[in-house]
Amino acid sequence: MHVQMTPGMKAQLLGLLVVGLLVLSSHLHAIEGVKQALSQAEVLVGPYSEEIRPPDDSRAWQPFNFDTGVDNREQELITLWVRTEFSLNTPLNEPLQLYLPRLYHGGRIYLNGTLLAWIRGDDPTTQARWLRPHLISLPLDTLQQGDNQLLIKMDTRWPNATLGVPLVGSEDLIQPRYFQRYFVEHGLIVISVTVLLLGGLFLLAIWVRRRKEVGYALFGLAMLAWGLRSAYNLLPLIPLDYWLLSRAVFYGLTGFGNILLCLFILRTAQFHRRWLERSALAYATAGPLTMLLIGERFVQWDAWWYLGAMPLNVFAVLLIFRATWQQPSWDRIALATGIVLSVAAFVHDSALQAGWLTYSDIYLSYIAVSLILASMGLVLVARFTDALQWEETNRYELAQRVKERERELAANYESLRELEAEQVRTSERQRIMRDMHDGLGSQLLSSLVLVEASDLNHQQVAQVLRECLDDMRLVIDTLSLEDGDLVTALGTLRFRMEPRLKRAGITISWKLQGAVEEIELGPEEALAILRIVQEALSNVLKHAQATRIEFTLQQAAQGLQLSIRDNGCGFDLDSKANGRGLTNLHKRATSIGGELQIFSDSSGTEVQLTTFNA
Repeated sequence: MHVQMTPGMKAQLLGLLVVGLLVLSSHLHAIEGVKQALSQAEVLVGPYSEEIRPPDDSRAWQPFNFDTGVDNREQELITLWVRTEFSLNTPLNEPLQLYLPRLYHGGRIYLNGTLLAWIRGDDPTTQARWLRPHLISLPLDTLQQGDNQLLIKMDTRWPNATLGVPLVGSEDLIQPRYFQRYFVEHGLIVISVTVLLLGGLFLLAIWVRRRKEVGYALFGLAMLAWGLRSAYNLLPLIPLDYWLLSRAVFYGLTGFGNILLCLFILRTAQFHRRWLERSALAYATAGPLTMLLIGERFVQWDAWWYLGAMPLNVFAVLLIFRATWQQPSWDRIALATGIVLSVAAFVHDSALQAGWLTYSDIYLSYIAVSLILASMGLVLVARFTDALQWEETNRYELAQRVKERERELAANYESLRELEAEQVRTSERQRIMRDMHDGLGSQLLSSLVLVEASDLNHQQVAQVLRECLDDMRLVIDTLSLEDGDLVTALGTLRFRMEPRLKRAGITISWKLQGAVEEIELGPEEALAILRIVQEALSNVLKHAQATRIEFTLQQAAQGLQLSIRDNGCGFDLDSKANGRGLTNLHKRATSIGGELQIFSDSSGTEVQLTTFNA
């Protein structure tokens, strides 16, 4: 994915790269206004001694160059007394400042025999690494007109014991130089450690959420490795018991930081080989393990270990430059620029180590690498931000499409609801017409035929009309049912039928058992049940000669069960004189998926209806 960086992110990236260039060029600034640069000195070298009294002139002092120092290849703990002089030709009104650019080993500073400062250095239990400059005040009472002798005692194990060219001058001339170098060697390290560690953790957090983005993991681990390596340079004193372990950790962080960065560069150039990545990580592990096995001797051969990773470094650099040339993008351009700065920093440090540059200069590689990693971290953060913005845009567009779809679904649902309501109304009209036709219409038609044939008397006509009225009321009752409330409809039917039964001398008992109120029925089912009940009660009035009716409605496991039992004379179920009444009862039960049973003997008749849940 090519990064489309925002103007703010581009400005931040360019700013970091410019800072890197300034750091790389900082050693070129001339030392202007300095009173004296102490370039000539003498040195007295001997075994380590805790003696703090300055030696006298009877000892064999040797010439000393502040930039080349003393060769200590055996890395034994030795003591150096470095002696130099500076002259004051005019009286002073304010103290002077002594600037020591590279007193990395610590030491004691004497002026004209007076101890001015003690910076703890190497001793039998401690290893010193003061990777920053020192500023010593020279009080007026220690200075004298003419020649002034400056004496520095150093105890060191380093293979090259030196301290850079000291500078002596007034406060306004020395302090700017000191603070500039202090910021570069110490302040920038603190900043880079903070940025690298926080940036590495942030990138790893991104990788946890995006496991397929391995580049975030590689670069996040590289930032952590270089951040911890830079933090190691902030430790001025390390107990000797932990020195070997600390150096092994330092080499491990260096190796892993370098290898992980190379693997990230290869992936940025779209080159990914699993065997190469595993081999490179194994090689990075070999360095610190070897040091733990052979000890300090590894330091003499560490250049070969660094050199072993050079083919991978060169290959990664060539690939990223080719990818940048073929498909330029901001992240690749920034990475290529960072590599150029890193190479320049390593060339500078190599020249400094080889003595081609003054030892007073600043080592830039660890600073340059930190800045480059920080700048690349910004690129990855920009990539992540662009991805989030892309996801946010897609999420917004998806939300808009969802809202539009919801509106369409709501409109479709409303149309469907209206259509269903119309279908319900149409179905209900058809049911009412069918019920009126099959019930009331049929009875009126048959009654009309009988009346026209003069086969009915006045009482019979009244009975026919009463039955028609009862059937119409049943239809009306089913229309007013709420949620299939059968119990209410049966109560209405009882209210209409009970006066007739009482006039005929018949008492009726109603029993409801179980949660029959919870049974929901449709209008057609309710009408069929009401007609069966009404027909059974009418038959008792007409034919049974009964005095008592027991009506029972109860909830059954499969639905509901209804029973109408009388104590009348009964009838013969097989008689052909029964007419069509019983047949109609069975048809109505079958129409709702129920089962009708009739039992009759001389003690009375029972009609049982059982319905089944759908």
